[in-house]
Amino acid sequence: MQKFSLAVLTFLILFVTSCQIDQKKSAHPEILRPVEVRHAKGLRIWKNESTYKIQVRNPQDTLEIIGTYFFKISGDSADIPINSFALGSTTIASYFQRLDLNDKITGLTFSNLVLNSELQARINSGVVAELTSGGELDFEKVLALNPDCFLTYSTGSSNLDRIQEQGIDVFALPEHLESTPLGRAEWIKMIGCLNGNLEESISAFEEIEGAYSDLKAQVALISTLPRVFTGSRYRDHWYAPGNESYIAAYIRDAGGNYTFRDIEGHGSAELDMEAALVQMSQSDYWGMVVSQDSAFTIDQLVEEDERYADFSSVKSANIFVCNSKKADYFGDGVVEPHLILADLVSIFHPNVLPNHEYIYFRPVS
Repeated sequence: MQKFSLAVLTFLILFVTSCQIDQKKSAHPEILRPVEVRHAKGLRIWKNESTYKIQVRNPQDTLEIIGTYFFKISGDSADIPINSFALGSTTIASYFQRLDLNDKITGLTFSNLVLNSELQARINSGVVAELTSGGELDFEKVLALNPDCFLTYSTGSSNLDRIQEQGIDVFALPEHLESTPLGRAEWIKMIGCLNGNLEESISAFEEIEGAYSDLKAQVALISTLPRVFTGSRYRDHWYAPGNESYIAAYIRDAGGNYTFRDIEGHGSAELDMEAALVQMSQSDYWGMVVSQDSAFTIDQLVEEDERYADFSSVKSANIFVCNSKKADYFGDGVVEPHLILADLVSIFHPNVLPNHEYIYFRPVS
């Protein structure tokens, strides 16, 4: 792919490559018009007949630009569509799957975590290479694979310019920093741009958005909202997502009243366990994501801490769980927020979706 200029930036724990260009020197001076992006705060797209401009920002601080990229989309030396991708995240693979582009994926980190059956088959056959060693990105494997493009949200101290120097384009997708489920799903439009099928990606997202919005509207007028909490325990503290997190957004959109709505911000906050127990014990529902081979039971909770037995949610058996070893919450779930929302709506308000079949979250007996 043709590149105009590059700079490696450090953004929090993200190491990304940013392309800059002086538009006066662009070979495509035509007016670029914005492509509508309604929910993804970190993504901006412009286009004309010959060029895409993509700008990636920090979704939690949109004044901070991570990278600006220009792509020629027509002519003999067109930059896109890109033919092969290596992915630094199984989450990113979900966008390719939704657009039926699994054949573009030639390498993937942590491929053992993939639940999508089609991609699993390609991994098992050796068509898709494993790019991790010892739990970390193996640069030598990426360089040996020599994909056209490496998409990642890399963490740690690894220096991605080693990949860039090999002539492999490196781009970041900070979709995991988006604060809403639809915001995360809308990054499918960037994958659409890179693969030359933006219109298809727009249609795919509109289908997702429409189904999600319809469900959200069905519970919007319900006046009695159950109190719902989530989070995790570590030693003597409880860690709960902030009110601006995508998890809190799911609870609100499903017609729930988030117990820890007073916690500000996108990330998790450390709470004193005793104080948290008071709020948790009075909540109507308790939800969590687990990862285990066997079925999750309420007895497991009580074995962990006998005080849980006095919780309203435990007494009423209003516990709901997504087992990420059985349901692809961190993969397909990124582009299926409407299905996750349907599960939650059915759990909080059973009369709204009678005969609902659970896919991600389900009640625990």
